[in-house]
Amino acid sequence: MGVGSILRAIGAVFLLLFIAVGAMAVMPPAWIADPPSEEPRSMMGSGFVNDHADVAPWTWWWSDRIELRVDHPAETNIVIWNHHTEAMEGSPSCLGSLYFPPPAIARLERIGRTRVYYLCTKSSQAPGQPHFARQRRDEILALVARFRALGVPAGRIFLSGQSGGSCSSLMALGAAPDEMNAGILFAPACFGTGEGDKRARGDNNPERVGLIDEMTSAERITALLVGFGRDRWNKPQHLGFLAERYPETVEIFTPGCGADHSGAFHGCGVEAVAAATERYFRARLEAAGFALPAPAPSPTEPDE
Repeated sequence: MGVGSILRAIGAVFLLLFIAVGAMAVMPPAWIADPPSEEPRSMMGSGFVNDHADVAPWTWWWSDRIELRVDHPAETNIVIWNHHTEAMEGSPSCLGSLYFPPPAIARLERIGRTRVYYLCTKSSQAPGQPHFARQRRDEILALVARFRALGVPAGRIFLSGQSGGSCSSLMALGAAPDEMNAGILFAPACFGTGEGDKRARGDNNPERVGLIDEMTSAERITALLVGFGRDRWNKPQHLGFLAERYPETVEIFTPGCGADHSGAFHGCGVEAVAAATERYFRARLEAAGFALPAPAPSPTEPDE
């Protein structure tokens, strides 16, 4: 075989590979995960946590090239998850263990047509930039607006987050309460440790005071706050000021065991948190007028 033939053969192989990759980037997957996976995926950017034929983009490296799509918006529940933060000066990689949705959120995909969307937020705490919570609030609100423009009802949109992600979700919920249903927020940590205690003592940090005042000036925040007894940032009692400010719309749940800041991901409280999350999610959807199938009965031991 001559050199020219070899080069043409190599070129044909590369052309076929290019066509195959291009086809995968524009065609939906041929299957729907059932039941959805609870295993962390390699999430290089924003996208839906699991592959479903009725939504796009997916969490693959080319996901930013695919236009956001929801084929059945009127019947689809969207849970927007955003991760914690380390207040870093550069944009986070989105690959840390606490960046992925916990089991309590992944399991919501078993309820009706529910899809969890991972917002790989790029907000950082670079010098001279607005506080990361304000930057991320705006990222969340922009994504909510995109889902609303696609036809997803406000009552079917939920926010969820961990730590600093819960903080920015609280700010977004307060900024646009009529554009979404509620938040399901784990281990909120907004502006330092023990916000409630610091408020009671008189905080002298002007940035932190201003941010908390901005949050609590909202007309309405509707959310389930999940706190943990050994959380070094905010124990459940530290979150009481939010429940006092919004007594009819903010609930606080704790599994009542020795879980710490990452208690939604591992430890003694995971199953209790998942059960409380599902109850709240169902109740909020039903309150918005969206009927749901009854939960599956718990398995019982056979009679002896």
